[in-house]
Amino acid sequence: MTAARRNASTGTIPPAAVGPRATAFLRRVRAAGGTYVCRDKGDRAAAAICAREGFVRIDARDCDLVRLCDDGVAFLDLLMRAH
Repeated sequence: MTAARRNASTGTIPPAAVGPRATAFLRRVRAAGGTYVCRDKGDRAAAAICAREGFVRIDARDCDLVRLCDDGVAFLDLLMRAH
């Protein structure tokens, strides 16, 4: 995620509107140890949403392989603190 997306006063990442499916996908990626293999079209769609927000990176050689980025970890931590 770019620095422009971060809150200038606190340095935190604002919650993005990725939706519940993408949020659940991020949690699955984190539970898998940060590297996850997409199993179906739903996973791929959620991965695309999360990649657009900078939360995951889709491997260039294998489009089903997804890696959690630092911003994705920060987003999940932010959600955990909010709930």
